[in-house]
Formats: sequence, structure tokens, C-alpha cells
Amino acid sequence: MSEQAQPASADHRKLGRALKLFDSFEEIGPGLPIWLPDGAAIRAVLESYAVEAERRAGYQHVYSPVLAKRELYEQSGHWQHYHDDMFPAMRVGSDDVVLRPMLCPHHVLVYKSESRSYRQLPIQIGEIGGHTATNYLVRSVACRVSVEWRSTTDISSAGRISSKPRSRHPWG
Repeated sequence: MSEQAQPASADHRKLGRALKLFDSFEEIGPGLPIWLPDGAAIRAVLESYAVEAERRAGYQHVYSPVLAKRELYEQSGHWQHYHDDMFPAMRVGSDDVVLRPMLCPHHVLVYKSESRSYRQLPIQIGEIGGHTATNYLVRSVACRVSVEWRSTTDISSAGRISSKPRSRHPWG
């Protein structure tokens, strides 16, 4: 069904506003909602559920900054693959920083933050990344670090984490 053929009641922007869940404002920009109190409460419950489901599946949660030096994404290959779809780099002091397009370069740095025995691998790192919950499996293979994309949390009634890969990661 085309977007124009859908009934007006199916427009998520109108529903969000009518249900007092979220709203968007021209001053902020399209696709950048402000979560209103009721919507923020629902979001918090869903995020809590996702984090607990991931913890039960062996994930360790971290928080990483929303900005990083452009060089991090050049090194990971994200800049070459995704820079046309990213916000432009911002100059901060002598560095160009960008809004993170993905969490995996940050999670590789978490992996590199300490020495680990092969018996500790793989480590599973999760993070609620603002608008998505993403999971990565970090493992050491033949003395190199590779990252496999793990599918986003499967919020099923069983609360299991899907292990089916969604896409091939550029570091792979």
C-alpha cells in the first residue's frame, strides 16, 4: 500500500502526537522526535526489557560517546562506506569529529581496553544506541580482531536474542 493510500490514522507522526507519546518540531528537524512523558515511559520500559533480555543472553552493556574522531571511522571502514549518509564532520579544536553512524568501532575499543584469554572469548557487547538497540559479537580470530554484525534484539515473548546475522560488516 502506498504512503498516500494509507489512512491518515496510520501516520505515526499524527498517532504519536495524538497519543502524547512524541512530537516533532520544525525547529529541531524532521525525524528528530522529542519523547513526551508517556512516550518516554514506554521507551524506558522497552529499553529495560531489551537490556535484561541481552544480559540473560550473556551480553555486557556499555555506554559510548555519540561523537568520535573521524579517523576512527576511517580506520574501521565506515567512513568510506557511509560518509555520504552521515552528518558532516565538525571541527573541535584540531580534530574532525562525527556523530557515530554505528557502535561497532566503539565496541572494538572496549574489546581492546584489556588483555583477555581466549577462554574469555567471545565477548558480547550491547548498547542502547539512542534510537536502536544493537549487539555485536567481538572475537579474536587468527590473531586479529573481527566484528560480526549481530541482529538487533528479538523482542519476542520468550525474550531471546536472535543469532541470525543481518548484514556483512565492512571489517569482516
